[in-house]
Amino acid sequence: MKLKSTLILFLLTALIAGGYFFAQKHLPSTEDAAERSKRVLDLKASDVTEVEIKGVDRDFFFEKKDEKWSFKRPIQVRANISEIEGLLATIEYLESRRSLSLKEITDAKLSFADYGLDKPRLTAILKTKSGTTTLYLGNEAKQGDGLYIQIGGNPKVFLVEKDLAVRLGKKLEEYRERTLFDFLVSHVKQVELKNASKLLEFSKTNQLWRIVQPLNARADSSKIDEFLQQTSNLHAQDFLSDDPTAAKEYSLEDPAQEVTISLDQKDSVSTLLLGQKLKNDDKKIAAKIKGQNSIVSIEATYAVEVAKPLNDFRDRNLAVFKTNDITEIELKIRQVPVLLQREGDVWRIFQPEKMEADKELVEKFLMRLNSMQIKEFTTDVITDLDKFGLKTPLFTITLRGKSEENDSTKANSPSVVYLNLAIGKEGPVQKLAYVRVGDEPSVYGVDLFEVEGLPRSELSLRTRLLFEIKKDTLKSCSQKKGRNPITLEHMKDGKWKVAEISQGIINETSWQKFLNNLNHFAVEKIVGPALNTTIAQYGLAEPEVSYVMTTEIAGKLVTEEILVGHETPQRKYYILWKNQLLICEVNREIHQILTADWFFKTVTK
Repeated sequence: MKLKSTLILFLLTALIAGGYFFAQKHLPSTEDAAERSKRVLDLKASDVTEVEIKGVDRDFFFEKKDEKWSFKRPIQVRANISEIEGLLATIEYLESRRSLSLKEITDAKLSFADYGLDKPRLTAILKTKSGTTTLYLGNEAKQGDGLYIQIGGNPKVFLVEKDLAVRLGKKLEEYRERTLFDFLVSHVKQVELKNASKLLEFSKTNQLWRIVQPLNARADSSKIDEFLQQTSNLHAQDFLSDDPTAAKEYSLEDPAQEVTISLDQKDSVSTLLLGQKLKNDDKKIAAKIKGQNSIVSIEATYAVEVAKPLNDFRDRNLAVFKTNDITEIELKIRQVPVLLQREGDVWRIFQPEKMEADKELVEKFLMRLNSMQIKEFTTDVITDLDKFGLKTPLFTITLRGKSEENDSTKANSPSVVYLNLAIGKEGPVQKLAYVRVGDEPSVYGVDLFEVEGLPRSELSLRTRLLFEIKKDTLKSCSQKKGRNPITLEHMKDGKWKVAEISQGIINETSWQKFLNNLNHFAVEKIVGPALNTTIAQYGLAEPEVSYVMTTEIAGKLVTEEILVGHETPQRKYYILWKNQLLICEVNREIHQILTADWFFKTVTK
């Protein structure tokens, strides 16, 4: 018995709790119920599918389909959704300040005529799935800002806010949709711009825009999208006419300009016709959607955008790629091949000879290519490549790598060609260099300064780390300043001993800085091979100091030799790495370390 009582008590508790939560979730609160009780109608704006507004000067009929409102009477055009939904929201939340029953009106010896409801000035008919609701608008109250209304089928007279009369009394133009198009830029797949006999056509594939007419070329996707956004935002400044015969008056029968927008959806195409400037306002032009009767005015500046030349819509980026996707770089400089490949994060040069590449320099080179801009669209019809120095280019660059569709896992077998660039001769004006990208039928002009900054040999991309000599592997080091060399030898006890007879003591500060620098001897720039005809300009004809360093690597003695030049008139500093006969640029700090004295002043007895 005790168990049964407990079970019943548990069930009752559960039912009460469930009822409480249901009430909290589904039933209106006391405050909500109080608010709703003040409303004239039990109506949801979202349920309304048709609206009629009737009056002495109007007979408007609106219909909602696919959540969009349109006029059905007196004209068939798009309606302003915000305006209609604002009206319906006003009606939904319409509150009664006071209500008068038929008895109260009769007792006061009044009639509906006294409230302007015998012949209502405006009537609103709202249709939902559940039925039809009719509102009659009478006079405004003599005191205050109220309005007398009546609901069809209800003899009561309600006093409400007169904002309802303002909403229902708007002119036809105010209910019309002023935007000319209804599309999202991301849904457009094709655009045509017609200016007299000239046609520009653009098509989008994989979110990138290309020019289809009058030639096949890359388009500037951002500019196309920007133009489409301007088109999407077009608003009618004035509604000029809905008479189909008025097209001729506004030069829209044979328009000078047309804009055709094709969307992803099948058969979803809209064409905007642009006519002449208005006679009374040259800042506006006439326009209409093809197949519709409505003629409107829009800002004349839009016609200027439509009339822009082809080149304004072309992609001025010479190349578009992600540097992380590139795994192979092939250069041909005066037909001499240079090949670089990346494995992981490491770049290596494989031709003309194997050596480490400088990751920072390679990435700067790729970023320079990626940011290079076309300054001039020189020609789109190539009849003579030699005219531009492109029959036998001075310089070619090929970038290969991986893509999401075909991911290359081996650095020496990339799958996608991202750029095939041929560089020709210098243009006659504007300091341009002629280039061609792949098999594109165009020659472009790019900034000569940008071209001159590209690598000219494998040395421009090779590692700037010349050598690494650890302190414990260095056996001896000779410094020659002037006539007398100084040699320090590394003893077994770890100390350094002066090999030659000399008086003085080691400057530990200078010596340790020198040793630390040998640990990772990197330069600012590899200038090029050392030639007898050029070393003087680098301050190396008579070096300020020279070094011979002997180190032990894998049981073998290896010697590194460098010559340090004088400061040049341009305040630059160079060294000659004799092992590979390369001239390299160093910074001022390194130059100071290399030219510092190893000894303090001579000590005499």
